[in-house]
Amino acid sequence: MRLVFTVTNDLSYDQRMQRICRTLSEAGYDVTLVGFERPRSAALTAQPYRQERLKLRYTRGKFFYIEYNWRLYRHLRRLRPDGICSIDLDTLSAGYFAARALRVPLVFDAHEYYSELPEVVSRPLVHRFWRTLEAWLCPRVMHNYTVSESVAQALSARYGQPYAVFPNYPRRGQEGAKAVSGEGPCGSGQLPGSEQPRPGSGPLPGSTQPFVLYQGALNLGRGLEAAIESFQHLPLPLLVAGEGDLSTELRALARNQPQPEQTRFLGYVEPAALRALTAQAWLGLNLLDDQCLSYRYSLSNKFFDYVQACVPQLAMDFPEYRRLNAQHEVAVLLPDARPETVRSAVTDLLNDPARYERLRQACCQAREAWVWESLEGELLAFYAQVFNAAGPLRPKKTTP
Repeated sequence: MRLVFTVTNDLSYDQRMQRICRTLSEAGYDVTLVGFERPRSAALTAQPYRQERLKLRYTRGKFFYIEYNWRLYRHLRRLRPDGICSIDLDTLSAGYFAARALRVPLVFDAHEYYSELPEVVSRPLVHRFWRTLEAWLCPRVMHNYTVSESVAQALSARYGQPYAVFPNYPRRGQEGAKAVSGEGPCGSGQLPGSEQPRPGSGPLPGSTQPFVLYQGALNLGRGLEAAIESFQHLPLPLLVAGEGDLSTELRALARNQPQPEQTRFLGYVEPAALRALTAQAWLGLNLLDDQCLSYRYSLSNKFFDYVQACVPQLAMDFPEYRRLNAQHEVAVLLPDARPETVRSAVTDLLNDPARYERLRQACCQAREAWVWESLEGELLAFYAQVFNAAGPLRPKKTTP
């Protein structure tokens, strides 16, 4: 079976898609992952599936979405796959019309509650457009999955279709974490030959100084402004791995702080290198402003990446994190992402090494349960059912 997945993310850094495509490819599916070529896209690394990038004239804004979906529709028609999986609402139009034209099944993978993103809900006309498109397309797609129970329940209740849940679990025993820790599954983060750091801490790359890590997109509502301000008053530096819409603004904000060296921007980091970096961190940040349903219902990659590296984290007291933290207390849950809240939480952990060690040990236990391998059988069964039930898409009327 030939499967094509379509994204607007950078193929080099989308770990969820790398896991999904690898699992299906190793199970015998002929998999192609399609994205677009950015002005500074890194060279693609070898994968057990095909990767393609479309070259576009526009790279952002409404003209990008129009051009990309039109080019993607035409490309899908040329590829003639046996099935299409559209990732997020911004590629679903192309997938829907191509699937209808080719009479093949369509799958929708909602990485987030797209119409409720902060950059969408903050602009009324943009919000109305995506809500209208979502209300027209989502009831017409019969095969769906997403990243969290909360998003699944919200979309299912609104549009009347079932949504399976495949969280962003990482693969078991990532090589990067083991190589850097120099220990077994629950290593302390001490590098071979380094000075003994505090329990659970890891050195800043090139030194023995512990650091706090944020990994992910530098976008609106991620609590990064508060984090930059918080670490002006803390004895640890903040490392930021990633890029996004606010990359320029956040760098300017950090430069204008009294101690600009407290925040260090690393840019995009390849997944293997990011795992190695995460394993060295003393603490991870997973902050969000409670400004939209997409954030409140989220369950990010970074939450599990920190756990897999046995690194405690600060996370938000949102439904998904609260549910998981009840199973394994791997995080300090915050009521908000204000600078004083972040600063107080980090200070409390610095002053309570016993609590920090409990969190770290809980991470080491949870990493054995929250792994991608536990989901692979369910994912393969999902796609087997998709093709067993293959047939023309059946439009379904709904009221927005």
